[in-house]
Amino acid sequence: MSISVRLKPSIRPLVYGGLIAIVSALCFAQYGFEGRLTRDTANLIYSGQQMARGVPHYVSTFNHSGPLSHIIAGVSVSAARLLNADDVVTVRSVFFIFAILTAVAVHLLASTLFESHAVGFLSAFAFLGFECFGEDAASGPRAKTPMVLFQTLALALAARRSWFWSGVCGSLAFLVWQPMAIFPLLTIFLAFAQSPSGRDRRRNLILAASGALAPVVLTCVYFLSKGAFDEMIEGVVVFNLFYLEREPSSLLQHVATPIGSILRSYSIMAVPIFLAFLALGFMYVWRVRLEGGIRRTVSNDRFAVILLSLPAPLLWSMMDFQGCPDFYVFLPYLAIGFGWLLFLMSKGLVGLEAIGPEAQNFILVMLCLLLIIPAALEYRRNANRGLIDQRTAARALESEFGSEIRIISISAPELLVLMKRTNPNRYVFIASGVDNYLDARTPGGFDGWLEQLEDYNPDVIALGPATGRFNGRLVEWLKSRYSTRSLLDWKLYVKEPQPRR
Repeated sequence: MSISVRLKPSIRPLVYGGLIAIVSALCFAQYGFEGRLTRDTANLIYSGQQMARGVPHYVSTFNHSGPLSHIIAGVSVSAARLLNADDVVTVRSVFFIFAILTAVAVHLLASTLFESHAVGFLSAFAFLGFECFGEDAASGPRAKTPMVLFQTLALALAARRSWFWSGVCGSLAFLVWQPMAIFPLLTIFLAFAQSPSGRDRRRNLILAASGALAPVVLTCVYFLSKGAFDEMIEGVVVFNLFYLEREPSSLLQHVATPIGSILRSYSIMAVPIFLAFLALGFMYVWRVRLEGGIRRTVSNDRFAVILLSLPAPLLWSMMDFQGCPDFYVFLPYLAIGFGWLLFLMSKGLVGLEAIGPEAQNFILVMLCLLLIIPAALEYRRNANRGLIDQRTAARALESEFGSEIRIISISAPELLVLMKRTNPNRYVFIASGVDNYLDARTPGGFDGWLEQLEDYNPDVIALGPATGRFNGRLVEWLKSRYSTRSLLDWKLYVKEPQPRR
């Protein structure tokens, strides 16, 4: 299947990329920008609000993932303040652009690997159907959205042997989520393995390594300049090594959890996802046989970027998989796998070589529409307007307690975001072992932290899903001092006697 459009080769990528960007924007926008804030999305925006006030991430908000998405949120909120725009909508709009560009990057990756814009279009439009990603595209922001863009670009640029920029993009993906270190390391390895010996190999190694190091060095310089380097190391490294907790799971649960996430959160693409995994498995056999062995595949084949990187997230998911955003790392692979499968099926079924280019283009357009329309309809059907109710509830709470309301978030940062309040401490959520870290790092331990809350004398404490060994003690402490009230999905503990007016 070919695309016979009379365009100059120099402008063809821009036209194709622009078309995919427009279609992706229209498709993702069907879900809307008014989906309700969740703990994770609000945590990201809250960190951005604090950064816009001059307080760097990890100082304003304790977090154990990479800093890049929070920095992007901070820049977005700063832009919102300059433009007198809404914080939530502005941050969501910026992450929306990242999601759109990811679909364009998928086209770049697929067309580079298969040397076919037809496979590129099928892959890019297959990518639009991944519901969990698409819903968060407009109604996030989800921290891992930029990660998928940088991951896809790292793979595409490595396939093109643009070692420096592949290293940069792989490093940016790592700065979003630490397990993505596989991508800059892969770039460095391939720069060595796929370069002729001698001067070119040394040059390519230097390009790949310098590209991978540059974003990390700049990030460290930023946190050093803010006096927050130690806090960054604590969050990114120390916590994950010594304090991170996950629920104990059997081997069967480790396998079943990702499958359950696919069936729940990627329902319209569940069958294509499993077919794409089969196609990717076949790709290993195809490329190794074509190149005449594993060694030649690694040293010569542009598909080596896919074949060598895919096992790492598969193994990680077997160890630690928390929900549908953890599946984001697979989306570029699955999009190109399913796009390639559609291309092969259509080529075999209709005998594309026997028909003219106009008919081939017509078939390609129909296949693309079959991918785009169901995705857009699904987003429109599931469109969420929960943010409107959350804004109304936050205004009502502020009206009741006055403009100087003192509020604390314990795993419920949504109210902090909507009311533009600052938490008296950086533990805006408690889960996955954060309570153990808090106990170890606070004078007086967990009880000392509770004393700090009491000294702050809050009007309202908003409690979200909090977990850990201190959770029972926390709830008991709250019930002994505050009355309970429900507001939408939040449980509020309200100070007695009656709140200030």
